[in-house]
Amino acid sequence: MTQVFLAAQALRILGTLHDWLFGTSFRVLCYHAVSNAQRFSQHMAVLNRSAEVLGLGQLLAEKHKHHSLSTRPRVLITFDDGDPSVLDRAAPVLASHGMPSALFVVTDWIGSRTEPWWVTSSRAWQQNSNLEIHGQRFSSSQALIARLKTLPDTDRKTFVSEHVSASRPARNPEWSELSAAMKQGMEIGAHSVSHPCLDMCSAEQVQREVSGSIATVKKQLGFAQVAFALPNGNFNPDALQAAAEAQASSVFLFDHRTMPASQLNASMPLISRLRMDDYASIWRFVFIASGWHSRIYHLIRRDTQARALRNS
Repeated sequence: MTQVFLAAQALRILGTLHDWLFGTSFRVLCYHAVSNAQRFSQHMAVLNRSAEVLGLGQLLAEKHKHHSLSTRPRVLITFDDGDPSVLDRAAPVLASHGMPSALFVVTDWIGSRTEPWWVTSSRAWQQNSNLEIHGQRFSSSQALIARLKTLPDTDRKTFVSEHVSASRPARNPEWSELSAAMKQGMEIGAHSVSHPCLDMCSAEQVQREVSGSIATVKKQLGFAQVAFALPNGNFNPDALQAAAEAQASSVFLFDHRTMPASQLNASMPLISRLRMDDYASIWRFVFIASGWHSRIYHLIRRDTQARALRNS
């Protein structure tokens, strides 16, 4: 408990210093599966002591408000994909603290036994590390998945279908479970129909993936407006246009940045998010949630890119 107390004080101090130097920001955390419930509980305990945790609706209601410097960082907790561990492990922890959150779901997976394509691909590599794409072999399953994300969508689907024997039936949430989670403060958004890489899809595919998922969430849960999170964080003008046409309330990115308060004022805000792993140590969590990890990460990245250009 002492560690949680100290981490909470550190988050307050570092977060306030960050906003004093760079302007008032929201921290939108993005988790996926929650495999380490104990560590996730630590993260939430730190936030409970140090932050003002907002719901999605509360965040969007902050449009056009004057945001003065605060000693309590404002945080939104989000989850992508709809892994059942979010409902089984994360939701009870959040409920115990009275914390709202937002879950972005892949609509074709709800109520199905579909395994995410990257899980199938990872298992296929583990069973046969000699898998090739255009003659290229891979040193790890992560390298294989990274390569698959660069392929045209039809090529990616073909590769996965050829290795479907490696897949296993998954347990995905039912719509009724999502409705129950909503009653505990978990808001639901759309995360595409099948989780492709939208920047590798045709304009027609992008339209179906974005508008189809938004329409399904509206229909199943009775929403008038739905937020949309870009799968893989792939920024694509066609996706933004499709989201606007589907009257999405906002579009969530995966850019590992804090979100300036002024960014909310757009008609369809683009919400920056900080990537967070449930197994991150309590001090790494503080470093990321404060905003400082993002600042250093992007500074190093810009410097690396600049040196690469100079040497090219």
